[in-house]
Amino acid sequence: MLSTTASHCKDIGVGLWRYVPLLPGLRRLRLEAALSQRDLAQRAGVTTHTISDLEQQLVAARPSTIRKLADALSCTPRDLMEAP
Repeated sequence: MLSTTASHCKDIGVGLWRYVPLLPGLRRLRLEAALSQRDLAQRAGVTTHTISDLEQQLVAARPSTIRKLADALSCTPRDLMEAP
C-alpha cells in the first residue's frame, strides 16, 4: 500500500509504476514565509531551478529535498505534500 495518495504522486519510470511525492503546498508555504524562490533555494541548499520545477509539479521531490525544504520553511514534510 502506498503511503501517499495518488493525487500527491507522479508516475515516473519507463514500464514501471513508481510513485514519488509531489509538493502542492510548496508555493503557498514559500509565499507565507515571504521568501523568493532564490531565498528558499539558498536556505534549503538546492537550486532555484529545483524550486521552480517542484512548484510547477514538473518533477517529483527526493526525500532528502523534502526534508531540506521542510527545515527551511519550518514546517513538516506532510505540510509540503498537502494541497493548498
